Amino acid sequence: MQTIRKTLVAVVTILVMTLAMTNTHADGHGGESSTWYINPAVGYQSFNSDRGLDNETFLALGLEYRYGTHWASEILWMDSSPDFENVNADSDLTQVIINAIYYTNDTRDERFDPYFLLGLGQAEFDSDFGDEEETQIFGGWGARIGVTDNLSLKTDLKLVFSHDEDVLDSIFSLGLSYAFGGQSKPMASTAPAAAPSNPDSDGDGVVDSSDACPGTPAGVSVDQRGCALDSDNDGVADYKDQCLETPPGREVDEKGCKYVLTRTEEITLNVNFATNSDVVTNQYMSEIEAVANFMKRF
Repeated sequence: MQTIRKTLVAVVTILVMTLAMTNTHADGHGGESSTWYINPAVGYQSFNSDRGLDNETFLALGLEYRYGTHWASEILWMDSSPDFENVNADSDLTQVIINAIYYTNDTRDERFDPYFLLGLGQAEFDSDFGDEEETQIFGGWGARIGVTDNLSLKTDLKLVFSHDEDVLDSIFSLGLSYAFGGQSKPMASTAPAAAPSNPDSDGDGVVDSSDACPGTPAGVSVDQRGCALDSDNDGVADYKDQCLETPPGREVDEKGCKYVLTRTEEITLNVNFATNSDVVTNQYMSEIEAVANFMKRF
C-alpha cells in the first residue's frame, strides 16, 4: 500500500505541474477555457486466464482536467475484490492511474464527444497469500455523451498491460460525469455590427440598389432584377399562380387561371373581297390579327 501512496503523490504532482503550464498556454490563446470533471463510474474488469482470478465489477472515481478543445488529463482510482478461480481465497485490488486523453472533435459543442486515452498506473493486489504490486499500461477509446450543460455520460473500453506479469486484461466502464469551473466559449464582441455597404432589405439575394421589386416576400424565387418569377408570363407571379402553364396571351384571373367570362364579348370583322375572289389582301390582315388575338384571349 505504501507504493500506491507514493504513486498517487507522484501522479498528483505531475498533473498539477502539467495543468499549470497548459492553463497558462490556453489562457494566453483565448480559446475555450479549461474545465474540471468529477468522473464516478462502475465497470467490469476481465482478467487474463493466467492470473487465476474471476472477472469482477469495480467502482471508480476520476478527476479530469480538460484544457482547450482536444486534450485532458485524468487521475483515476479503481477498487474491486476479485476472487481466485480454484482456491477459496479473496483479494482486494486497488489501481491508481493517470490518463492522457485526446478528444477527436474540433469543437466542444458536440453532444457526442469521442476520445482516445493512454495511461500509466500502479496496481496492488492484497490477498490471503500476501501483497503484490505491478505497473500497468492502459490504452483505449471511449466517448462523452452530453445530457445537460454540466452532466454527461462517460463510457470507455481499455486494454491493460501488466509490465510485471506480462499479461493483458480488459476493462469496460460507464459513469456519470459532472463538469465545473469553466467550459466557457470565446467572448463575443460587444461592438455593434457595422451596417452592410450593400443592404438587401427583403433578403432575396438582390441588393436594394439593384432591386426593381423591393419587399418581395421571404423565400420567393426572384429573377436578377429582384422580382418574383412568372414562368408563364401571365402577369401573376409563380408563388401566387395556381395555374402555372397558362397558354401565352390567355386572359387569366388573379389566381393565374383561365379567365371565365360572365358577360358577352363581341368583335366585328370587316373584310372586303374582290369579285369572284377569296383572297384576303394585305390591307385587311390587321383585322384578321385582331380577331385571332380576341379568340386567344377569350
